Amino acid sequence: MAGEAIFEIGRRLKHVKENDLVHGEWERWLETVKIDRAQATRFITVYDTFGKSNDDTYHQMGVQALYLIATMPEEKRNQPHTIPSTNETKTMDGMTVRELRELKKKFKEEEEAKASRVIQNSYQTKMSNSKTCKDITELIGETENQTAISAVQILNFGYCLSNCP
Repeated sequence: MAGEAIFEIGRRLKHVKENDLVHGEWERWLETVKIDRAQATRFITVYDTFGKSNDDTYHQMGVQALYLIATMPEEKRNQPHTIPSTNETKTMDGMTVRELRELKKKFKEEEEAKASRVIQNSYQTKMSNSKTCKDITELIGETENQTAISAVQILNFGYCLSNCP
């Protein structure tokens, strides 16, 4: 499906969702027109991200590729990136869906590693300043990254077993 049609479908779905239905009717209405809720969300996301753009680059792409690009960090969308499996450097608009998925996975892994390092550094700083289980619990609450939280919880559990009353 060409980008033009995708943008129009997204525009119309968004209009219906926001203007024609009362709260709670969206999923029921989607069933009547035989559109999956996840697919409708993709169309709306693509429209919100690219539909008002005058850039023709995205108008020839499919919904999967457009959705993957729309859900990438905005600051990374127009930069060239190296695809891990091929070491080719491309911009997102020149990548296949498989390459975009691979790149998105790479970004997620980098973000998780960064969050883990931040938590570990915070943990070490906190532990050098204060050694109570309450401080450890507060430290866990300071992050939203589930991977980092899990790593710190494991470290904290061992610390609490040996040092807390």
